[in-house]
Amino acid sequence: MLEKKIMIDGKPVKFRASAAVPRLYMALTGSDIFSDIGDLTEQFHKPAGTGEQQKAQIDLKDLGKMSTFENIAYVMAKAADSSVPDTVEEWLDQFGMMSVWRAFPQIAKLWAASQKTNVDLKKKNVRQNAR
Repeated sequence: MLEKKIMIDGKPVKFRASAAVPRLYMALTGSDIFSDIGDLTEQFHKPAGTGEQQKAQIDLKDLGKMSTFENIAYVMAKAADSSVPDTVEEWLDQFGMMSVWRAFPQIAKLWAASQKTNVDLKKKNVRQNAR
């Protein structure tokens, strides 16, 4: 489990990436958070000619992409703080129009960091399990 406070509209908002988040997200949206955040991350960044990551233009008219990210952010905020309102709409209402979207890179980085393992596989164990 990882937590991070991210400033949104001048307010510190705590987000959590934990094993509960995918279940909470599925309950809220009926979708898979791994797939959804992967799609958003891919669309938000594109490889530049130099191999560096460059911001891509996200079509803000695509409400599906916007609501997907807002749902991800909401679930991660609710997982971190039980006092977060019970609906996405109530939670979003406390922020400016695009302020939550500006936090996307930090929220995506928190999610990615939570997916890394701290355990090194040992060749011996891998060979034994392969039998």
